Amino acid sequence: NFTDCYFKNNYASSGGVIATYNTIANIQNCIFYNSSAERFGGVIYSIKSSFNIKNSNFGLNYAKYAGAIYSNSSEFNLKDSEFNLSQAYSFGGVIASFSSQFDINHVNFNDYASLSDAGGSIYAIGGTLNVADSSFKNGSSDFGGAICSLKCDSVISGSQFINNSATYYGGSVYNMYGSIELAGNIFENSY
Repeated sequence: NFTDCYFKNNYASSGGVIATYNTIANIQNCIFYNSSAERFGGVIYSIKSSFNIKNSNFGLNYAKYAGAIYSNSSEFNLKDSEFNLSQAYSFGGVIASFSSQFDINHVNFNDYASLSDAGGSIYAIGGTLNVADSSFKNGSSDFGGAICSLKCDSVISGSQFINNSATYYGGSVYNMYGSIELAGNIFENSY
């Protein structure tokens, strides 16, 4: 368990702060600042693990893939948290999810980017993505300025998408092959 922790200026090949395999982790009231990874997950690299993250702040994080969180065959419950100034050179400016389950509630994503691929904030392939009462502001990528969902079952409700852009398709949200349900969302200045 991680409670009331402050992580600054951390680096690793994958998982700049935390790398897990077959693990259950609870993170509450923590700050992750200026962490990076050469490959996957500027802050977290998760394989077959379960994370509960609450009341935490992620700022100025970077990786080649998944600026903050890389997840493969894992479960994430994100609540009442914030991600600021997160980038990935390739997919998933903040989160890259492969065959994972993400439940995101009351989370703010600000100033994020996939510099050369998809999912300015979230890149999800396979698995499920549930987003509720969250905000996505000032993001960019080639596909899905905020969210890119591929072969994934996605439900996005009560959320705001403001000032997001894509070079090719999906200024805010890009979906292909999987199912997607949008309800009660606000989209402003997407292109």
